[in-house]
Amino acid sequence: MADPPLEGMPSTQPDGRKMDADITSHSSRVMKSPGEPKSCLLLKKLPAELRVRVYEMAFTSHHKLNDAVAIFAPKPPSKNLLANQEARACYKQAYQKYWRETKFYYNEYEHARRITQSPMKQSVLDRDLDQITSMTITSVDAISLPGVESRTV
Repeated sequence: MADPPLEGMPSTQPDGRKMDADITSHSSRVMKSPGEPKSCLLLKKLPAELRVRVYEMAFTSHHKLNDAVAIFAPKPPSKNLLANQEARACYKQAYQKYWRETKFYYNEYEHARRITQSPMKQSVLDRDLDQITSMTITSVDAISLPGVESRTV
């Protein structure tokens, strides 16, 4: 049987959805905001080692290991599971690993128009650029940068 609504408080939201309420030890109800992330009770019941493995799998990049990723279109791990401190630590490791282990590329033909027509989005931050260990730059003119592989087309 459903609990009666609190006096003066509607039991449904304006859009018709029922409101969630929790009973506290003092028998008062606390309303949850609809945008608040709900933690997964099943995940909390798993041993820490399994939870960490789930986070590692969730934060794994979705590109193939040997595929290069355009520097203007990085896809680091999603922040969808950042419900607790344990997940945040796993995310941080996966995020840094993404930038260190992904092979990036810059192709002058492909990216030049982007640079001249609109400012580069702040999708690649300086701290991310500092982590990159592999990038191929393809240019019209031969360029020589220490530690950077380049090809002339």
